[in-house]
Amino acid sequence: MFIKRTINTIASEVSEGLHRVKTEEGINLAGALQKANRIFVADTGRSGFIGKIFSMRMICC
Repeated sequence: MFIKRTINTIASEVSEGLHRVKTEEGINLAGALQKANRIFVADTGRSGFIGKIFSMRMICC
């Protein structure tokens, strides 16, 4: 039960965050990432973990 509740909480927080991003901003960010020669990601803690995941996704594309 604890795991299910935790997953639901995380999903809800991600959903809320995504709803705050304007579609135009997302499109602009995607365009800038595609045009960039290099992308540097630096952070620590949980944000750093997400940054590493993001970086790995960019390598694969």
